[in-house]
Amino acid sequence: MYVKKRREECVLFLDEGFSAESVAVRLRTAGFTVQRFPEWFRDENNQTRRNVLDPEIIRFCHKNGWLLVTRDHEMKNLHREEIRKSEVAILATAHNSAEDQDEWVAALINLKSRILREFRKHERPWFATFSRSAVLTITKIK
Repeated sequence: MYVKKRREECVLFLDEGFSAESVAVRLRTAGFTVQRFPEWFRDENNQTRRNVLDPEIIRFCHKNGWLLVTRDHEMKNLHREEIRKSEVAILATAHNSAEDQDEWVAALINLKSRILREFRKHERPWFATFSRSAVLTITKIK
């Protein structure tokens, strides 16, 4: 089957688990284009919204054509129907047990060329996990 390559820029949308400014700075320094959760999800008092439900974030990333980066590796199972209704690409940590977030950021940086390639060529919607040792596993959501 032929899959049309996409031409849009790969923008990483860092959800709450990766939303620290220091993470964004490291990823931008590595050459990624980055958007952060607190920049887009604000309440009426201009405070970062809390407890935003995953389906809203999935729809937001689909609408903008951004790659959702999350620590929620169960999102694929919990929100399969919402993902199926979209053309979103989601990249999640393989598990949540790493104590040091820097290890996840280092893995993202090590996977940069593969992430950019897969973002453009892989049929959507897709869900991928990555390990701290920079192993990327992609699953087409059917």
